[in-house]
Amino acid sequence: MSPEFSFSTPIDLKLRDPAWVDPAVMVDAAQAGEALGFDEISVFDHFLEPPAWQPSHATSAYDPIPLLAFLAAKTERIRVAGWTINLPYRNPAVLANELASVDRLSGGRLTVGFAAGYLAEEFDALGFEAATRGARADEYLEAILALWTRESASFEGRFVSFREATLACRPFQRPRPEIWSLGGNARALRRAIRFCDGWSPIAGSGDDADGYVRLRQRLNRERPGVHVPHSLDYARVLALLESEGEAIAARGRPLRLALNIDYDPADPAAAVAAAEDRIARGADKIGVVLSAAHPDDFARQLQRFADDVLPRFRQEKN
Repeated sequence: MSPEFSFSTPIDLKLRDPAWVDPAVMVDAAQAGEALGFDEISVFDHFLEPPAWQPSHATSAYDPIPLLAFLAAKTERIRVAGWTINLPYRNPAVLANELASVDRLSGGRLTVGFAAGYLAEEFDALGFEAATRGARADEYLEAILALWTRESASFEGRFVSFREATLACRPFQRPRPEIWSLGGNARALRRAIRFCDGWSPIAGSGDDADGYVRLRQRLNRERPGVHVPHSLDYARVLALLESEGEAIAARGRPLRLALNIDYDPADPAAAVAAAEDRIARGADKIGVVLSAAHPDDFARQLQRFADDVLPRFRQEKN
């Protein structure tokens, strides 16, 4: 079966040019990706910029919920993905209604990649200990699923509770949108096994995630001509999958896997080989990481990837 290919909105943590936050850039990227045959466009989720990201760039992201609705309104077929949506950042009942609204407004094109977050500054602003983020993520996701799938839901937990609650807006996709657990640790994998359709061991998910982000920012700032890519420890990923093998088998349905590749337009053969490697490791969704200094360069890279790489994996669809 042909893998799915997803790409991120053209804002990366290393970018400083204000041109990147022009809404027209987002629209152009989404519509181009749709026309070129990508399956999904994704957005990420941060509401503060830690000192390590400042002052060298103007902004890092729009809020993902309105951005997902905006991109859905400007496209027709491509799926829109919150990749990531950090569960502890929002009240789960409100988040359930917001995401269900996006799913309805998009005609059922929403995919959600849930994570626990990692920036200490954001948890400080939210007013709770970062050490509780994993437990909060598990509980919030369970509460969201109850609201999405039951006419009248009751839930009693450590961080959230409600009784006989009926969500104002139910998802278009039934019983719910496609959901993934994002994070390269055992807890994120167990969350995937218990609740989700798939797992993505995204970069920067380990114990030193914050340190990795700071290092990546510094290197990209000091070496502007060299893109320091997202890293992925495949040995750790495979070990986690093996350690949870019995639980995965007990699910009664396959656990999908999403892995990233970095794209260098000067070496499309390397991207093909990287995608083949990820597929051989079990991935059925490939996240394409583009490195571009300007929106025009991003558009060219998207076109090149569609010309040089996608056809190698679309034979079954032709």
